[in-house]
Amino acid sequence: MIEEYLPKIYENCFNKALHVRHGALWAISELIIGLSGLSHISRNKKLEEAMQQIHKKDIEILKSGNDKKEFNERFNQLQQENNISLINSEMLGKIKNLLFDMEEKNLFKGKGAETMKLCINHFIQCSSLAKLEFNDEYLHKFQNLLIENSKHSNLDLQLSSASALKQLCLSYHNEDEDVNNNKGYVISSISKLIERSVKDSNIDVTRGYNMLFGHLSRSIILCMQQTLLKTVCHNMVPKGRANDDAEARKYAVRSQVEIIKTLGIESVDSAIIKDTLEHLFMATDDYTLDKRGDVGSWVREEAMRSLNILLDELFYN
Repeated sequence: MIEEYLPKIYENCFNKALHVRHGALWAISELIIGLSGLSHISRNKKLEEAMQQIHKKDIEILKSGNDKKEFNERFNQLQQENNISLINSEMLGKIKNLLFDMEEKNLFKGKGAETMKLCINHFIQCSSLAKLEFNDEYLHKFQNLLIENSKHSNLDLQLSSASALKQLCLSYHNEDEDVNNNKGYVISSISKLIERSVKDSNIDVTRGYNMLFGHLSRSIILCMQQTLLKTVCHNMVPKGRANDDAEARKYAVRSQVEIIKTLGIESVDSAIIKDTLEHLFMATDDYTLDKRGDVGSWVREEAMRSLNILLDELFYN
């Protein structure tokens, strides 16, 4: 089936019809996950969500029966087998280069660009989760695509960019020595975001970048720990400018605590922890109003959740 249908799906990625190439790119992403033996990760989550909508009696019916039990056991075994090797080397090479071939043909621009960019994020996330082998040039391009998508005004696109970047970092940039010595482009790219997260006049940029900071791997954070933590902490409170954005502050609050959790609270300077706590308390007093109403409430709610997390970390460590 792979030899027969995968080339056809691949060709449909270049179809002129938006819905066809969108479905084809999404399908290839899911096939990568399925063949790598990791489909159960997303499948189990979706099943849990679906089960919440089903009546308890129906759930019992679905779970009952020996045939059903035997099928599930066999299915669970098969779905965790890595079968990426079933894709021949030529087709695998085409799949690895797929995003750039599509980009060269301008298939991510114009009508439906947002929809296709969501597919880009999904493809990168699935490829990273499957740990397909990419050279540094490809990884750098993937990282730049995700950073570019994180600046979009569409919140769903920003969130999926952050999620994909997290998996990219975990799969390929999670070794301290490797990041420091061999992948300077990673540090260089992320460092440029830090200053722009404070000063950029475009609120989509400040919002997207503050969101990304909470999804970096420990190895990357360690290379810029003090600067990153101080900057994100500063971004948690209003700066008295016309382009201050409550959502950017909300994501800064969330990211600051995520960064501390990723590092391990015992690894963070006590002065930074104190400063973070002070800024979190300041964020609980954010009563900013605009034409949408009490937008400061988004920051207050996030600050209270983050305080709870951080105080738990302090207590148990």
